[in-house]
Formats: sequence, C-alpha cells, structure tokens
Amino acid sequence: MPERICDIIIPSARRGELIHILDEATLQRYWYLHVEDRSFYRVLVRPDQVEDLIDETERVFLGADPFQIVVSSVEAVVPVPEDDPDELNLGGRLSRHELLDDLAGAVRVDRIFCVTVVLSTIVAAIGLLKGSGAILVGAMVIAPLLGPNMLLAFGTTLGDSKLVLKALRANGVGFLITFLTALPIGLAAELDVEAPEVIARTHVELLDVVLALASGVAGALAYTTGISGALVGVMVAVAILPPAVCSSMLLARGNFHDGLYAVLLVAINVVCVNLAAVGTFLFQGVRPRTWWAANRSKKATRLAITFWVLALSILIVLVILSFDR
Repeated sequence: MPERICDIIIPSARRGELIHILDEATLQRYWYLHVEDRSFYRVLVRPDQVEDLIDETERVFLGADPFQIVVSSVEAVVPVPEDDPDELNLGGRLSRHELLDDLAGAVRVDRIFCVTVVLSTIVAAIGLLKGSGAILVGAMVIAPLLGPNMLLAFGTTLGDSKLVLKALRANGVGFLITFLTALPIGLAAELDVEAPEVIARTHVELLDVVLALASGVAGALAYTTGISGALVGVMVAVAILPPAVCSSMLLARGNFHDGLYAVLLVAINVVCVNLAAVGTFLFQGVRPRTWWAANRSKKATRLAITFWVLALSILIVLVILSFDR
C-alpha cells in the first residue's frame, strides 16, 4: 500500500505543538514552510499512521484558524529511505477518514447512479434471457450496489446515523430502479425457469449464505486496504443485481413461486454482506475518534449485529424449508 502525504496547515504561533505531536509519533520525515501567520507542514507517513496523526492533530488544533489537513497518496519516493521498503509501503488499512471519503463519495444518488443502475439492469436481464454467464458478469461489474451496502456497514460500525440513512436511501433507490426497469422486460419476454442461470437464482442453498458472507468480508477488506481491483471479484461473487432482476421478471409474469425465491436470495446477500462487513470493519479496528462517539457506535453496532443475525437466522430457516419444495 503506497505511503501517504499529510499536508497540515496550522497557526504559526502553535507550530511547537505540532512538532511535539510529530515527535511523539516518531515521524521525522517532514518539511515545513512558515508564511506570515500560518505554517505549512508536509509529513510523509505510512498508511497505518495516518489515522492516529489526524486524530491527534484534530484533537489539539480543532477550532484553530487556520487549520486543515489534506491526505494524498504517494506514487514513489526517490531515493528509497534506508528503512525497510516493505515496512514503509505496506500498511494495515486505510484511515477512517480515507474510508469515509471513498465510500461516501462513491455513493451519490444522482443521474449517473440512476442511469448506471438502469443500464446494469438491462444487461442483467439480457444475460438471463440469453442464459449467458458472461453477460451477467458484466452486469455485476457495472452495478453500483456494492458501495451502498459497504457504506451501510461502515456507518453502522461508526454509529453514524447520517451515513446509515444515506446508504439506505441509495439502496432503496437502487433496488426500486432495478425492479421497475426489469418489470417491463419481464412482461415483454418470458424467462425460461429451467435455464441454468435462472435456476441458480431461484434455488437457494446454504452455500449461498457462505458465499455471501465471504463476499462481505472480501468487500470490506478491499475497501479498507485500498485494493480497488478486488472489487470486481467481489461484485461478481455477491451478485446482488441478477437475482433482483430475475425476481422482478418472474413476478411480472405472475410466477410468484420462483420470483419469491429469487427475492429470498437477494435478502440473504444483503444481510450477509452487511453482517460480514460490520465484523470485518470491527476486526480492522475501525472506530470513531472520541470516546462518547465510540460508546454510541458500540451500542449501534450491537443492535445492528443482533438485527442482522436474527434476520439471517430467519432466512436460513426459510432456505431449509425450501429444500422440500
């Protein structure tokens, strides 16, 4: 994982406090410039040091004028520091602030989001009608429905109600657009319920639960470690969109039996992804900065985990009962 540059702007009169913070964190690679009443510090840090540096600096300088921190990724360092390059370039996870920027910034319910969901729904519907797994993979890659679920898990972990509401809104709009787009396609062209691609989304098994849980962990790890390439594999594995499209097309034709089983698969994927992602964020040490916010997030996380576990238990019972259909 590339190193980070933290550009910090503080009042010049208080630069001694920042020097103390950098010394305490054993951060010796920094440059500075003093201009009139403000000081600019550029600090080179490992990714796993970013969150602590921001939290401590914010604690000391919050409310100061001027005060700002800008974090950017480093492409290369020349010459290479004498320290172990692997130790410098491979950190644990992204900072809470970078995660928030990546997730919240990617989940915007705007025209692009809506158009992307419509296009991915059309691609998935064509893939189901043609029985083409390759086309369905394309729909899974296009679909922007993984981000809202990751944001929901992230907001739950932090106990941030605004993030949770934003994620729920994006999820709700995304699934509504998917259903309404697939509905007329289902009316115009009937799905072959015996096709392998349709059977895979109407015959739910316990392995689907395991797959969704593993995908939730992979998705959260992909975000926390900044490995964007892993997201494609996660989207393919989770496959939230195709069963949603399948259910809408089947229900449009009055096939409530198979359509509701596809809805069951969608519910399992959503519940498992969020449950696994919350657990992964907690394991990765994602926490709020202040103690009172941390206490609030613990309560919210416990409540959310209880809800997801209860929901998953009910869904597993439904899956087991479906074995006799």
